[in-house]
Amino acid sequence: MREVVFRSFQSPGDLVMLTAAVRDLHIAYPGQFATDVRSSADALWEYNPFITRLRVEDPGVETLDMHYPLIHQSNQRPYHFLHGYTQYLESKLGLRIPVTKFSGDIHLSSKEKNSPPLEGVELPERFWIVIAGGKRDFTAKWWNPASYQQVVDHFQGQIAFVQCGEGGHWHPSLTSVTNLVGKTTLRQFVRLMHYAEGVICPVTFAMHLAAAVETRPGQPRHRPCVVIAGGREPPHWEAYPHHQFLSTVGMLSCCADGGCWKSRCQLVGDGDEKDHRNVCEQPVQVTPQLRIPRCQEMTTAGDVIRSVEKYLHGGLLRPQSNVISMEKIVMNSSVPQAAAGLHVERTTNRRPSAYIPARQLSAATQQRQNVLIEFRHGLGDAIQLTAVLRHLRQAHPEWEIDVAAQRGKHSTYSGLCRHALVLSEDQYRRFYCGNIFIDDGYSS
Repeated sequence: MREVVFRSFQSPGDLVMLTAAVRDLHIAYPGQFATDVRSSADALWEYNPFITRLRVEDPGVETLDMHYPLIHQSNQRPYHFLHGYTQYLESKLGLRIPVTKFSGDIHLSSKEKNSPPLEGVELPERFWIVIAGGKRDFTAKWWNPASYQQVVDHFQGQIAFVQCGEGGHWHPSLTSVTNLVGKTTLRQFVRLMHYAEGVICPVTFAMHLAAAVETRPGQPRHRPCVVIAGGREPPHWEAYPHHQFLSTVGMLSCCADGGCWKSRCQLVGDGDEKDHRNVCEQPVQVTPQLRIPRCQEMTTAGDVIRSVEKYLHGGLLRPQSNVISMEKIVMNSSVPQAAAGLHVERTTNRRPSAYIPARQLSAATQQRQNVLIEFRHGLGDAIQLTAVLRHLRQAHPEWEIDVAAQRGKHSTYSGLCRHALVLSEDQYRRFYCGNIFIDDGYSS
């Protein structure tokens, strides 16, 4: 049996790719290798069944510095980052090592799977991770923080966000999020990813981890992830099949033939040569203090919002804070069992929780001035209805208004009514006691 210690001190995202190479070596040649690692992110290797503790000074133990020179051909050859370390390993060992899985290989202990993601930290029961910044040595990956904030604001009441990032890197604080920037170890971030239902980020460690860490029971097998990629990296080198990879490669002269691989757009002034010879060719000044690549500026908050909504509207995921557990309603309130199937949108601006309390719903349905508006028109008309709701709130403060609209458009009314309901999905009429206004057409 050959004993080999692999050495790599690249960034954590790169090391996720190395975990795949080690996995595939053992799958291709079971029982023929004992392997260990020396890396800059040892926490990624915890509980890995392919790791055997070896001492480099012992006789017979080989040491191999790992690289991925394939990256220099990434604009010409149709390979993913996963092939980088693997092909290098093939050349050094003289063996063929097929890539077996479209992800890295990160393992969790049973204790980690059955314990809260972070001890002593209050987190939403369900959440997405957002990475709204990045490393200072690769500022060409940055997106406008104001755009991240627009995304968070749009999903207020539907998706709870936990902002993460390494302390010392550039991560402007967002509002209406749980901010854990600089507050997690690498292993804690792995555990946090296990609990996360989705991820929004640039091309970074988090997107690779999103694909490599298993999801929770009851969640989709593949974790949703929206990547604001721009034109720096060729999509086939970085993207995962189940992610929404928002690339502009081929849309600008600077990335017409593939990723530009520039390091910086915002200059750092740290004396690094990246500030002078590897700078974005088409910078956009988004604030007096910040410039980002044009390829990143071309991706709007609306693009990211639509990508997230595809996961929701496609049925893979459901909004987090707006689904009442019907079991809880039937068991804990006076609402009859015939109301099973109700889904109610929460419209407050507080941090979302898992459910609207059943007692809150049952009390609301018993008030004398309940008003339900059923609205079946398009998004433009839905926006106009928001003005009507603002007027009604002033003219009739005694009215408790609920709005039923098509899925997706219903979120337009967040904060303007008591509950936003989904037409055709919610059987609210079976127990609704109040005035019902049906908007089924226009008057000429």
